[in-house]
Amino acid sequence: MDKSRLIGLLERVERSAFEIPWTYEMLDGSLDETARIGLTDVQGRLLEIKNLNDSTLSVDSEVDISGFYLARLGLEYTELLRIAIRPEFRRRGIARTLMSDLAGYGRVLLEVSTNNPAARALYESAGYTTIARRKSYYSDGSDCIVMEKP
Repeated sequence: MDKSRLIGLLERVERSAFEIPWTYEMLDGSLDETARIGLTDVQGRLLEIKNLNDSTLSVDSEVDISGFYLARLGLEYTELLRIAIRPEFRRRGIARTLMSDLAGYGRVLLEVSTNNPAARALYESAGYTTIARRKSYYSDGSDCIVMEKP
């Protein structure tokens, strides 16, 4: 699978999962050498991506994905940039599967809106704790909660 096909799969999930989805260009711009991606198929199985810089990714080109995470690996921590599950596959443990895979990268930081209690509950149940709050951070005026899992 080439990078543009991968981005197309991510974009499809984005459009179904969010009112304001990331665009193809935003996803493409996030896929650099520090990017880490976790994908799940429609049965909720974790799929592997070995190397984003390789022109042939290890995911079957015919796969249909139910969810993904996009993270950036840093020197001191990994930052979760995005996690998305298609609505018809929610409440099946797929987000937990993705969060478990993400935990393999060590210390993880993420940001979540105070207007997203479902995501906050997921992160808390996965062992994340609040380390900071940014007042009126999002365009809707909601605060940003910064969470960490050591």
